[in-house]
Amino acid sequence: MLGSYTPATPIGLGLSLATNEDIVVLDGDGSLLGTAVLPVVAAQAPANLTIVCLDNGAFGSTGNQPTPASGQVDMELLALAAGIRRTCKVQDEQELVDAWENRGRGPTFIHVVLKPGNAAVGNIPLTPAVIRERFMRAIGG
Repeated sequence: MLGSYTPATPIGLGLSLATNEDIVVLDGDGSLLGTAVLPVVAAQAPANLTIVCLDNGAFGSTGNQPTPASGQVDMELLALAAGIRRTCKVQDEQELVDAWENRGRGPTFIHVVLKPGNAAVGNIPLTPAVIRERFMRAIGG
């Protein structure tokens, strides 16, 4: 999804509705704030979906601008308000391990509070077309 914005959770929702396999989405606070997908997740209520919100308070792909979540929005409370009933907030590695091991059937929302900002790293060396083809092969499409 190089160069994209907001599709991780919608794609994960679609996959979770199309399979019985456990689906885990790693999504960012900025991305989740850019879409109204959480109420849709709650309404569809796929038991096999876990959303892990990586909340670093910054838009990583566009230069580290602060997101509205940064000190303004509690992403776990947003998920609860959207209707997702299995939520938690974690702030260290052990809390994440505990949340993962106790997540049960979903939909589940795990709010991971991270240090603000992003590391200076380059883009992945794959084109969007290559990423799409790898994804389609991985899901058997």
